[in-house]
Amino acid sequence: MAISIGTPFQNKQNPGNSSVVTFDFTMLTGSDRLLVVAIQIPSNNSKNISSVTYDGDSMTERLNYASGTLSARYGFWELEDPATGA
Repeated sequence: MAISIGTPFQNKQNPGNSSVVTFDFTMLTGSDRLLVVAIQIPSNNSKNISSVTYDGDSMTERLNYASGTLSARYGFWELEDPATGA
């Protein structure tokens, strides 16, 4: 099985007072797709991430990590075989 990686997408948004951040993303076609979302929040920001969705499907949280050294919190979510297209 060959592994191919789509073009990485980076979106730097400051949600301000909003509790929701949205952006457009187009999933490529192919078999055995995996969508991974990584989120970084500065440690001095009190917001928490309660869920991540793609095309209405809930993604599974795989890691929630706080780094005192890097002064940030990180979260990683994944979705197996997500819908293709935008």
